Amino acid sequence: MSTPAFPYEVKSRDKRVRIYLINNRVMGKVYINFRIADYSTGRRQFITFSDFSLAVKYARKVLKYQKTPPNGRPPGNARRNPGRKD
Repeated sequence: MSTPAFPYEVKSRDKRVRIYLINNRVMGKVYINFRIADYSTGRRQFITFSDFSLAVKYARKVLKYQKTPPNGRPPGNARRNPGRKD
């Protein structure tokens, strides 16, 4: 398999999730990571993976549960954490 161009996009109809290639350097050693930009909560969150295939699987799962509003924007209360009980 050839190396995909980054940012890599996983698409499903009108939705998409981008996967970014990140090179982290720790004490002179370079680590390759893949980050997913997840907008399912209304705000962008990055989830990091060390394996590209796991990143693609997770991106497909995010697409499955991601809702697209009719105007393409997240709803006004999307900034609130849905799991938090105020």
